[in-house]
Amino acid sequence: MALTRAVTVDVLLGITALGTLFTAVAIWVVRDFYERLHYMSIPATVSIAALAAAVLVLKGFSAPSAKTVLTVAIVIVMNPILTHATARAARVHEKGQWMPTTDENVEIIDTGRIVKNSK
Repeated sequence: MALTRAVTVDVLLGITALGTLFTAVAIWVVRDFYERLHYMSIPATVSIAALAAAVLVLKGFSAPSAKTVLTVAIVIVMNPILTHATARAARVHEKGQWMPTTDENVEIIDTGRIVKNSK
């Protein structure tokens, strides 16, 4: 039983490490800021969930496990919110405003109807 638990923890920690390593390489290779934001979701979801599962397997249901699960839940819920806020702030910094400009060919949804943003 102890060997199975140790192997399970090692596999889960390996998933955590590989997910984080993949993210680091992807962020290093990809040059677009907005694409980099997408790659940050891997450690904030898959890796952290595997880490929490490893703690649960190792410690069982205990106070450290409860704290880990609570922390993971907060990170998983906050990740898309913070990613959106970061992307929005970057766009405002880059373009000076959040809304699409006239030179961008973007569909704008306005009060339930789709309006084409023409040049």
